[in-house]
Amino acid sequence: MADRALNDTYRKLMAKASPAGRERLRAAQRAWISFRDLDCAARAGSRTGSFYPASLSLCLEDLTDQRTKTLQAELNCAEGDLSCGGLLD
Repeated sequence: MADRALNDTYRKLMAKASPAGRERLRAAQRAWISFRDLDCAARAGSRTGSFYPASLSLCLEDLTDQRTKTLQAELNCAEGDLSCGGLLD
């Protein structure tokens, strides 16, 4: 579910972004996915533990939800808001 929301938001933002913004977003998203996966694997605890799969899943979902909110804020950037909108130029 979290992945679906992220992918939907990402597609909407890609459609709205400038060509240069799409390149930056694509590169950033690939880097973010690598970070998310490595960070959660490191934080989920012992891979031999019985709770590892659940802990990993919860971490992935949490970070994915956070990323979705970040991309939604970019997608809904108000004109004149200097904290976002860099993908649209």
